[in-house]
Formats: sequence, structure tokens, C-alpha cells
Amino acid sequence: MSNPQPESSAPTPEGIAAASADLDPQFEQALQRLHQWVLWGRWGVVIVLWLSVAPLSIYALRSEVTLWLDHFTWSALRYGLAFNPVPTLGLALCLASLLSALLWQSQHALVGMSNRERKRLLRRVQRIHQQGPSHPLWRWTFGKAEGASDSQTEGQTERTIEGQTEGKADRPSASS
Repeated sequence: MSNPQPESSAPTPEGIAAASADLDPQFEQALQRLHQWVLWGRWGVVIVLWLSVAPLSIYALRSEVTLWLDHFTWSALRYGLAFNPVPTLGLALCLASLLSALLWQSQHALVGMSNRERKRLLRRVQRIHQQGPSHPLWRWTFGKAEGASDSQTEGQTERTIEGQTEGKADRPSASS
């Protein structure tokens, strides 16, 4: 009886998520690094929004802000925001992105990653691994750790030719 699924050397994301104990430590480390990359990316977007959109929105509301500082009422706030929809949307975007990042990070800190998100990240890690060093996130997820382990496990020795050591092109030099 033949197996309907072809055997492949790379584990599938569904198989990885189903049996996390069988997950290659290299993929687990890459998953954690990619998760950190996503985390920093979310906070980067929040910071860029607060440094670009929020000041422009507040500047557009400068006459209302002076009114609010002199005589604050909830009605003044409501009408000031209602009659200035573009700055209001800019501030709403900044607040929504901040709350989204806070809730997302809190959920991950308290509960952990959901299975669905873990599968999604594992698929991304697998795509990065399949594409190899040409992928922009390769160095962040697999980069130096994989290169160092490959040269050590294969037992490659370094040979000195004319005072230069081969195999050190990937390593950072001590002078830089």
C-alpha cells in the first residue's frame, strides 16, 4: 500500500504544530526570533505613527486645543473632533495602533501564542528557510547561528594560505 503524501525532508507546518515536541530546535529558535521581529515591527509602526501622524493631527486641531485649555467641556471636545474629521481619524489611528500593540503583547505575555498564530509563524519560518539567504529576514531568523553550527558539525578545518585564514569571511572581524 502506498503512502498518498510524499515524504519530504522539511517538516510541514501542520506536522510541526501538531507535534511541537518533535520540532527541530533550529526551527524553534527561528520561530522565537521571528516572533521578536514581529513584536519590534509592531512597536516600530506605533512609534512612527505617534511621531508623524499625531503631531500633524494635534497641529490641525490647535484652535480647538486652545479653546479646550481655556474652557474645557465635553461638548467642546465632541464638536471640535466632529467638525475636524481628518485630524480626528489621525488621532484615532494612533490610539488604535497603540491599544492593538499593547493588547497583543499582553496576550502573548499572559497566555502565550495561539496555535493558529504559531502555525502562521512556522509557515513563515519555513518559507524563509526554503528561500535561504536571499530572504530579507534570513539573517535575523537563521543567519549566524546556522552558519556557525554547519561549519562545526561538518568538521571543516581552516587552512592558512599566505597568512590569511579561509572560512572566516562570514565571521565579523575583531577590528570592526
